[in-house]
Amino acid sequence: MKPAKVLASLSQVMLPLQSLMQTFQRSKEKGIAKSMLILAFVPLAAISQNDTIYTSTGRVIGSVKEIGENSIKFTYPNEDLINNLSKNVVRKIVFKSGRVQKFSNSTSYKNVQSGKDYENVTLTAVADEVKGLYKLGEASAKAKGTTTFSSIEKVKERAVRKMKMQAAMEGANIIYTTQFTTTDNIPAETYNGQVVKEPQPTVTTISGICYSSDLPSLDEFKQAIGTRRLFSAIEYLEFKNTYNLLDPLNFNTTLDSKSVSRNVELTSIAEESGLIYMTAKIDKESNQKFRVLFFNNEEFTLGFKTDKGVYNYRVRILN
Repeated sequence: MKPAKVLASLSQVMLPLQSLMQTFQRSKEKGIAKSMLILAFVPLAAISQNDTIYTSTGRVIGSVKEIGENSIKFTYPNEDLINNLSKNVVRKIVFKSGRVQKFSNSTSYKNVQSGKDYENVTLTAVADEVKGLYKLGEASAKAKGTTTFSSIEKVKERAVRKMKMQAAMEGANIIYTTQFTTTDNIPAETYNGQVVKEPQPTVTTISGICYSSDLPSLDEFKQAIGTRRLFSAIEYLEFKNTYNLLDPLNFNTTLDSKSVSRNVELTSIAEESGLIYMTAKIDKESNQKFRVLFFNNEEFTLGFKTDKGVYNYRVRILN
């Protein structure tokens, strides 16, 4: 190579280096010289060496290996073990290349803020639709016709409504049914004009497991309420257990609610198995431990369960 071309090539290299060093000297007094020098020589790809999987409760850092029909396979940094994550809880993946892939759930989960949103609860008999979701508890319901002429469909609807109400009162938005049976209306059996077997009206029995597609975040809840310790309960809801002599036909499919004005004094907040629990004193309420079912910047919902029923309080953050 000719001397002139060599000098020209060197100048193309030296000029950017010279400019960088001048910037380095100017930055030295500001205490940022070291970080600038490191960033100048570290490629951008080296800063993002992992993929980020955003779920309904947070994010997972690792390397995505495969996106399957129902799950995502990935490894954690510096590990070879393959892990599986249900696509039900994945919202998006930001790959280390910068590409973003968003996911829409096969099941359209709706938001449940309190028991009043029971119509937003979905029943499913497909196990894959609850994979990766958060188990909240079990529920069961039973409805019985008044006579052998009762509408089978209406009795079934009554049982389904009761299941949805129980689930919503516990903050669930999907129920995986483990039992769903309906018997036909069976007329009475007679012999020589005498009834030898009583008529059996239609009965629907449902059992299942309640799940939620989203759980409230403890950190975000703390940010929402700030340093406040006093709040105001504005609504009280209850769905009472109907398996008793007062309701032999299991007619109760109503959710009782009433407006209230009760002081709520927060004692403590803790997370147990991913669920947020609050210890608080509420006027005219003997129970003092509640689970946070839902919150936004204006209000939150507390829930608790006894052997008599399921209960909610809607609590206003800003008084």
